[in-house]
Formats: sequence, C-alpha cells, structure tokens
Amino acid sequence: MRALATSVLCCLLLICSQGGPAHACTSFVMDTPDGPVFGANCDLFIPGDGLVFVNQRGIEKEGWQTSTTGETAKWTSEYGSVTFNLCGREFAWSGMNEAGLVVSSMQLASGEYPKPDEKLPLSDGNVLQYMLDTCGSVDEAIRMCSLVRVEDKGAPSHYLLADESGNCAAIEYIDGQFLCHTGESLPVRAMANMPYARSAEAYERGGTRWWRRLEAGTSMRVATPAR
Repeated sequence: MRALATSVLCCLLLICSQGGPAHACTSFVMDTPDGPVFGANCDLFIPGDGLVFVNQRGIEKEGWQTSTTGETAKWTSEYGSVTFNLCGREFAWSGMNEAGLVVSSMQLASGEYPKPDEKLPLSDGNVLQYMLDTCGSVDEAIRMCSLVRVEDKGAPSHYLLADESGNCAAIEYIDGQFLCHTGESLPVRAMANMPYARSAEAYERGGTRWWRRLEAGTSMRVATPAR
C-alpha cells in the first residue's frame, strides 16, 4: 500500500508541477526500495485544467461506438480507481486502480488505430478507463487490448502500463497493428511521443542527437506482436 500511495503522489506532483516550454508527454516506471513508482507528465500545447475522478467498483457502463456487427462495449467495473482526466468522467488520461494497475497515455502522431472490425470499439480515453475497471495486472490488460479496438478521430495515443509486481508494458498501434513491448523488448521503462522502437534506438545510440535521423525513417523493430 505504501508503494501504491507513493505512485499516486508521484503522478500528482509531476502533473501539477510547472515545467519549462516543452510540449510533450512522458511516462516512466522506476524501481525503489519500497516498490515500483510510476510517474507521468502532460505538457500540452494549449494550457488547460485537468480533473481528478474517484471511480467506484460495481458500476455498469457502455460505450457508444458500434462494431461492424452493431455491438457496443458493455462492462461492470470490477475495481475502483483514481484517474486524471482532461475532458470529463470516463475519459481517462492516466490513473491507477485498487489492484495496483497504473496506466498513462501519450500522443503518438505517427500512430494509426486499427480499421473497423467486429471487435468492440472504445474511444482513446474510454479504453484506459475500461482497462482500469476490469484489469488487475499488466498481463490482464494486454489480453484485454487484444479483444477490443480503439476507435478515435483525434490524434492517436500509446500507453505505458505497470502493476504492483513491477511488471511493465508499452502498448501502441503502428500502421493499424497492435504492438506490445514488454520484457526484453522493453529495455527502458519509459515513453514519450515517439514510437517506442525509435526511442529505444535513440537511447542505444546515445540520445536525442539521433532524433532527425530516426524521423527520416531509420528504425529498429523491438516490439512483440499481439497474440
């Protein structure tokens, strides 16, 4: 419980702190003697206020998008959670549930969500809330992502996840495909607004001076395809 409280405090401090002129989001997981700590920040191009919600367990919910077969996502929250939202309840930007699962989203302009199919669709913010409502670990969240489809007309996002055991994963959608980085394919437990494979290569080559070369198309595939 102490580690979980530390995680929430770290998120709050980073979100509320006044940073420099950078316009990016960053998330990370750091090991400490008291357990893993998850931190995130949200530096937007346009200043704005955020909202903190306490979400109860046992609440019936439903998405509004329909699959190609006309179905909508319906679920009952199994876990309570605290979320940081930018545009209202059920549209989580980041948060943590009572099982110790933490997730944060970051914009990924070069990402691309899957095309419409028979999977149950959820908006970018809804999928994070759905994850916190129904999953108690990173492994459960990965399995959940293989059963639903993110559908959003806004800029795509990718996500960093961690749980109380210290397990961590990065999830993103590249060229319409779901990719999951974990274990050996997650050499650094941090993300920003760049595809994880490109960020990992920049890290291995010595830092941000390789940014322009990477954006020109050089990349290293380190992702594990969804099963």
